[in-house]
Amino acid sequence: MRYIFLLLCLFTSTFNANAAGLNQFEIENAANFYEKGHYVKSIEIYKEIIKENSYAGKLYYNIGNAYFRNGELGKAIFYYKKALELRPRDGDVKYNLKHAREKRTDKLDNVHSSFIDKFFPFSNEESLMIIAFLGLFFWG
Repeated sequence: MRYIFLLLCLFTSTFNANAAGLNQFEIENAANFYEKGHYVKSIEIYKEIIKENSYAGKLYYNIGNAYFRNGELGKAIFYYKKALELRPRDGDVKYNLKHAREKRTDKLDNVHSSFIDKFFPFSNEESLMIIAFLGLFFWG
């Protein structure tokens, strides 16, 4: 029984890799360019693979890494977010996204983005609770 289970697991993992249609040669080719520091070429190859497999979160993560190494933080953050949508529990994606956000130089600190934030400098949940309370108080 144990051997049947192992064979079933092996068959399933092989089937999933083939069903995904991922071109392992192209992925390795992109990884080789990345390792050699040719990030733009790596990105081009990964993007070609993604055109056919838009659900491959690992590829979005790899593109994010290449953009990060190439100094394009905005694009890196974008692709890390895409990877996180597909791999929400992936600690590496979460870490790299956080790290890329910390590296940004265009951070806006203490900027109130809305009318409510100017008058209620609390978190969104607290602001909504205060507004709801005031609305009920004056309406009721």
